[in-house]
Amino acid sequence: MTVTLGIHVGHDGGAAVCVDGRIVVACAEERLTRFKYANGWWNSVRYCLEAAGKALSDFDLIAFSNAGPPLCDDFDGGLSTWSTGSLRTAVVDHHLSHALGAYVFSQFDNALVFVGDAGGNLGMTESAYLFSRSGFERVMGSDPGRQRCKGLGSTYEAFTNFLGFADQESGKTMALAAYGMPDISHPLFDVDGDGRIYSALEATHQWGVVAFAKRAGLNWGDPFPNSKSAPAQSIANYVQRSFETALLESLSSLLNRHPSPNVVVSGGVGLNCVANSAVRNRLQGGFFAFPAYSNTGLAIGNALYGHWRLTGMLPKAPDRSMLFGRTYGGADVQVALERRPDTEDLGVVAGTQRVGTESAWIEVHCRQSADRRRSGKAECANQGARMV
Repeated sequence: MTVTLGIHVGHDGGAAVCVDGRIVVACAEERLTRFKYANGWWNSVRYCLEAAGKALSDFDLIAFSNAGPPLCDDFDGGLSTWSTGSLRTAVVDHHLSHALGAYVFSQFDNALVFVGDAGGNLGMTESAYLFSRSGFERVMGSDPGRQRCKGLGSTYEAFTNFLGFADQESGKTMALAAYGMPDISHPLFDVDGDGRIYSALEATHQWGVVAFAKRAGLNWGDPFPNSKSAPAQSIANYVQRSFETALLESLSSLLNRHPSPNVVVSGGVGLNCVANSAVRNRLQGGFFAFPAYSNTGLAIGNALYGHWRLTGMLPKAPDRSMLFGRTYGGADVQVALERRPDTEDLGVVAGTQRVGTESAWIEVHCRQSADRRRSGKAECANQGARMV
């Protein structure tokens, strides 16, 4: 039996346990601390150990990842002080971890895996890998001499900041784009023959967009415009269209050089479901966007890396489900309710009116849920939910 533990250090931290090539439990730190995009991993490691019935000394390999400057090769996060035995650890490249998790859960035997985000290790923002069951090869990495601000994800992040949203709120930019007119046509991205992407920005965040607009003669005004205004909606539409075009051009260049029957997308870029739809519709063959595309999925990729490192095998996930928490029964829910007296169990409250058709019950459930949210009460749905 091969047992590995994956841990991601940084925002969207978390942990995952892999047994014989299969993820048996995984948890994001934010699920336990209740802080969105939480840093840290101690809570999620403890959760995974308890759920899997393992001790630190039971693991054949513990694999870590981070963003920014890579961790040192012997990094163990201080876990050795809590273990009764010696620990074998490894450090995984940020983008490779994204790619591994995505490939295994794609269930494809052969695939081109594209990874894009606002920045992995050493400023890398895009990479691509060819995967098969026998191994993998990186066939593209963003130009190491290029500034991070010129990446696909970092450029989209900069426009998101300019529009008044936080780094992690790119989904708001994507949604706002649907309201905008396609009336801005100035080039934003260049894509070379190897699929490498270069944006026209010279700085990250909103200041990069301010300087770009000034150079291009675009009268966009100051940062943080009213999102209901036509100019803000047009700017969102512009960056969304440019993003989709650059992603498609990069994938087309990569497929010309490295033909593959399937394409997989991972990393924060995969959060853009509108772009994913464009890729699915434009490219031939299979397509899969890894559901755990943000850094919360890196713990899964790390645990799978550990399995590959020990066995040389890349497993195929039995399904594409991301439900890796333990099942909670009525007793567990009752303990949670007692811990939070301001919480009401909607499974009980709505259940008292569960009469007639299923759709009628759902209507009652949703109405009561809305009422409780307006009153500021927390909610707990007792349906044997599992936690990722």
